[in-house]
Amino acid sequence: MKRQIAIVSALVICLGLVAFAADGKTDFSGTWSLDKAKSDPIRMGRGRSGDGGGQAPTIDITLVITQTDNQLNVTRKVTFNGQDRSTEQKFSLD
Repeated sequence: MKRQIAIVSALVICLGLVAFAADGKTDFSGTWSLDKAKSDPIRMGRGRSGDGGGQAPTIDITLVITQTDNQLNVTRKVTFNGQDRSTEQKFSLD
């Protein structure tokens, strides 16, 4: 009997969370930057000797996200050893 009550309780909680998530809209708009202190190091191949040596590259990654009701735009800016590259992606949310 206790097992059935636990299962029913878990089901009710899950349904409540789904209803709550469906009601609130998540907005990812903003500027997102790579936090190097909280991220795994970015590895870029091997050094000239093939032993993994060499100087670590300088990499910065920034995402600028703009979200509307039906579209998500993501502009990714990567700075690699002082050189900038940007790409833009558009996603339809309909």
